[in-house]
Amino acid sequence: GARTYVRTAQVSTSANTATIGGNTALLTSMSERYGCDICYDTTTNRYLLAYAWRENNNDKIRFQVGVPSSGTSVSWGNNIIINLTDASTARCAKAPRLAFDPDSGLCLCVANDTTNNKMIQFPLRITGGSTNTVALADTNSPTIFESYGSGGYGLVYDTAANKMIFFYRDKNNSNRPGAMLGTYSENYSGINDYYTWSSTTQLST
Repeated sequence: GARTYVRTAQVSTSANTATIGGNTALLTSMSERYGCDICYDTTTNRYLLAYAWRENNNDKIRFQVGVPSSGTSVSWGNNIIINLTDASTARCAKAPRLAFDPDSGLCLCVANDTTNNKMIQFPLRITGGSTNTVALADTNSPTIFESYGSGGYGLVYDTAANKMIFFYRDKNNSNRPGAMLGTYSENYSGINDYYTWSSTTQLST
């Protein structure tokens, strides 16, 4: 079956070289691969990996935390599986994208719900110490933040503006490139963390 691998490089501080570590297979059997991404949480000193796949007609996203050690070694914790079964939010999520927000301490994952043609978000919080797990920061996840989906997109965090930036091909505007700004919010109860998004800015004609 298809496999998902991770490999770490140790970059030299004195020369333009890198030492490449060996492949580590994190997922060894799945029927269809739907993309993966990785980000680094500077607060907990952990990597976060997201990958999506379909197996037995179930569409899932897995999140996994990695702890860096010396050289090219990373110790990976158990995966956290999110089943997407509610048709009102998501059934078939593809191509997860991750970005770390140092101001909120959250990692944000966005994915394309191709069944319903919508973009969905998963705000996540990594637990450090000896547990090395990740959990949904928003118990209502996934939530829809763009209603037309996209065939191509990326996610980065702007540390100067304290905003998430979502770049995408806007299906609601003849597939022109656009961007949305996401602002971190926490509701009054303190249990749901999420991002609210601006309207789309067209980047090119």
